[in-house]
This record gives sequence, C-alpha cells and structure tokens, in this order.
Amino acid sequence: MNHLPSNLSSSRFPLGRLILGAVCCAITVYALIMLMLVVRMPSYVDAWEGKHLCEAWTLAHGEHIYRDPALYGAAAMYTPLYPVLLSPVLRIAPPLFLWGRILSLLFSFGIGAILVAYVWRETKDRLVALIGATLFLSVAWATCWYFALVRADSLLNLCWIAGYAVLVQRPSWRGSFIAGSLLALAFFAKQTALMAIPGAILYILFTERRRLFPFCVGMLVSGIAFYFIFTHVAGDLLWFYVFGRTVTQAGRVSIPAIMQYFFSLSGSPFTLLGAILAVVWIQDLWKIQGYRLALLSLPFLLAGSCFSASAPGAGANSMMPVYLALVFLACFGIHQWISLAGDKNTIWVALALLMVFQMDPQPVYRINKFRGKFDKDFTELVAFLKKQPGTMYAPSDNVLTLLASRPVMDDKYLAGEVAWHSTDTRPRERILRRMNSGENDWLITKKIHKDEDLMLDSTRERYSIAATFGEWSVWKKR
Repeated sequence: MNHLPSNLSSSRFPLGRLILGAVCCAITVYALIMLMLVVRMPSYVDAWEGKHLCEAWTLAHGEHIYRDPALYGAAAMYTPLYPVLLSPVLRIAPPLFLWGRILSLLFSFGIGAILVAYVWRETKDRLVALIGATLFLSVAWATCWYFALVRADSLLNLCWIAGYAVLVQRPSWRGSFIAGSLLALAFFAKQTALMAIPGAILYILFTERRRLFPFCVGMLVSGIAFYFIFTHVAGDLLWFYVFGRTVTQAGRVSIPAIMQYFFSLSGSPFTLLGAILAVVWIQDLWKIQGYRLALLSLPFLLAGSCFSASAPGAGANSMMPVYLALVFLACFGIHQWISLAGDKNTIWVALALLMVFQMDPQPVYRINKFRGKFDKDFTELVAFLKKQPGTMYAPSDNVLTLLASRPVMDDKYLAGEVAWHSTDTRPRERILRRMNSGENDWLITKKIHKDEDLMLDSTRERYSIAATFGEWSVWKKR
C-alpha cells in the first residue's frame, strides 16, 4: 500500500492547523444541524418526495407501482429499490416524510464513511480526513439538501461508491464480481447509475484486465436477477416505465439546464481548488488506486450528470455524483499541496478562509423566511382535509390524499411523464375525467401548477371554494 507523506510539522499543534481544524468542525456542526432541520420539516422540500412516499405506501399495501397507465393510481417513474426499501417501514408506521428522510440520511452517512475512511487510509492525516468530512457535508447545501430527502439519490450514490470501494480494496475475482453486482444494484436505485460503469471498466483496463470478466459477469447476472425480483415485487411494466423513459431522454439534452448546474460549482471554491491541485499532481497521486478510479470516472460522471440535468424538472441532485468525485479528489490535492509546501501554517490559514467562503449561510435564511410559511400552510391543509368526510382528489399533490388517510389517486405530472415517452393519451384523459366527473366530494388545486385550468365551467358550477391555504385551494362539492 502506498501511503502519502504526513503533513505534521515539527510543532505538535501548529496554530494554522488548529484554525483550519476549528473551522472544519464548526462547518460540520452547522451542516448537521441544517440536515436535522430539513429532516423534521412536515412538508415536502421537493415535490417528488410526495410521489416517492406514495410509491412506497402502495408497495407496503401489496399493490404494484409499475402498472397499465389505463388504471387508476400513481405510476412510478424511477427504478424501484428506494420505495421497496422504504415500504416495510410504512407497513407499521403512518405515512410521514420523516421515515424516508431518516433512511436517506443513513445512506448519506454511509457515503461519507466510505470516502473519509479511504482518505484516512491513504493519508494517515486526521485533519485531511476532517476536511473530507466537511467537504462531503458541504455537498448537502450545494445540492439543495437532496442528501436528506425522500429521494433515491443518496441510495444511488451509496451503491456505486460502495461498488468502487470494493473494486479498489478487493483486487480479486470475487471483489470484481461483488463490485459489478453493486453497480447493477445502483441502477435499480436510479437509472442514471449507468454513468458509473464506464469509469470502472476503464480503471480495470488500466490496472488488471483479467478482472474485467468477473466484473461484467457480476453486473450481468446480478442485473438480470434484480430485474426479475423487482418485476415480481413492483410490477410487470418496469421495463416500459424505466427503460422507455431513459432512452427517450437521450434526445432532450438542455444546454441552459446544464450551464445552470455547472455554475453551482462556483459556490464550492475549496472543493474546486483541491480538485484542480489533484489534477496538477497527477504524476505523484496516480499510484493511489482510489484517486485513479475517481479521475478516470469523472468525465463519465460529468456526462451522466449533464444528461440527468436536462430532464424536465431536474434539480441540483443531478450534480451529486460529480460533487462527490470532486470532494474525493480535492482531499488528495490539498494533502499533496501541504506536503510539498514550506510554510504550512500560512497555507492552513488560507485554506481555513477558503473553507469559510464555501459555507453557504443561505439555507438558514430560506428555511426561516420561506419554508416556515409553506410548512404552516401545508400542515394546516392536511389537518383540515383529515377532518372532512368523503372522497378527495389533488391532481398535482397526490400525497395530500395519502396524508389525509384517503386512497392514492392519479397525479397529472406522473401521468404526463408516462404520456411523454409513449403515444398513450389515456393518463391525461383519465385525469381530466376524474377532475370533472363530479365523483369526488373535494378537489384540491394548486395555483402555481395551474390545476384550475383543468376544471370545466360545469365543474366550477358544481364546486365552490371552501378554504384556501397559501397556494392551495380546497373545493367542496355543492
């Protein structure tokens, strides 16, 4: 094993090192507090949280989520591993965002543990390991807290990073097979995991080519096995929903969306500097297997993130794999710079200042000013709906009917996604019919989503607004 030189100077506790360590500790505590605030929010931070919660609830009660678009119910649009793992909790607990967020947070801490453990293993420097932990947590606000949401992103990144870790640290046929299996599992967490495969193959070709066969066998055999397992658990139309959507997306690359997320990288100056330094000292760092794999994978992760960022409604979560690779490379770049520097104290202080600039104070402001009112409106709306008798339909927020202890209904955005990658117009026709048939005692519309545009004049005459909660209007049948 090739360890990097230590960064400890002749002084036991150099001042600059203590300052940098203190700044990292403060930012780490700040990030953890913010994550806890996000986890305990009563409403969704991302609208897809509600849709994933509905999927998990549907599976928990023995129904399929990949089904004929002509049937009533919320269709799924991602691979099923995340709702499958969340569904056992919902068999014994009420549907709350809290359970999914705790699960996502556990997955996220698993990612951090793998990255920090490998950095410590190679550098034997506690401060560099702490820097790695701080930079990892800074990804949370750089990607709008997707680490802690009811989304599959944490699970996706945990699976492919675990596969990479096994590939690097278990250089055997068995290790290669397991690594391939983990990357196959990552695909069933979210299909964008495909972007992690080319880098792994390229790494094997650069190191030990005989490992390529067991790696590919592991991916193929496990992928087929997972497909049949999840088809049995989640529904026969998994191929239609997942693969059809992925292939169609290939023709929808959006340059403005890609540039928007590239610009977000400028908010992580410490990470970018470290990653640049890691490339500058490629000759010295190439001997580290994990560094080699991360560097070879970075172009493919970047391409995959650009592809994902072009999807309609894509968020900052698209850039999470790229951020994680850059954080990993940054740790080695910073370590190498300090190792070769003469005046280490000055560099430590400069890095401490740069780390402060990486900390984004905006989340506190956003949560206090904006999320407070949204959470209040959402909580009061759900409490109001729970008290009302009769059937309900919310075309944009199917999670509202779930939280109000009613059956999960159709969602116009999920139905739109189904129609988007097929010529099937039945989902939208069904939603218009449900909205205007008069079969529901209550309709819940959202202004920002223009749900009222779906209502015919006859429907407006049949219903009247009973209550308004911020963006939501509750219509009661006369």
